Amino acid sequence: MDKFQDWDNPLYSNIETFKANRNGVEISRHGEGALSMKIAVIGANGQLGSDLVAAFYENGNVACALTHSDIEISDLHSVSHALEDLRPHVVVNTAAMHHIENCEREPEKAFAVNALGPRNLAIVARDLVRF
Repeated sequence: MDKFQDWDNPLYSNIETFKANRNGVEISRHGEGALSMKIAVIGANGQLGSDLVAAFYENGNVACALTHSDIEISDLHSVSHALEDLRPHVVVNTAAMHHIENCEREPEKAFAVNALGPRNLAIVARDLVRF
């Protein structure tokens, strides 16, 4: 039995789904048991990001799809503002500057997005930890 797919299992009878956006969280009940997770997907308009958003949603989680217009990962303040508003349980980063010619033409920007961006996400995510 696959515990992640067997929602008829009594252990998963209290699943709640969060429909989140920047204005708040709406909760709907689906029985008794565990809560679904609110997952922030950074780079959600790319191929991997959009596939992950769909997969998380299909599995009963709330995927908060964040694109470049919602968050600038190379800017710590932007990351802090976006994630503190959402307060996700999980942060998945699929954002990257990956076009080789652009990276070679703009190495500082590539470093900011591909190195400092994940660092900024890690710093803010660490501060969002719930106990």
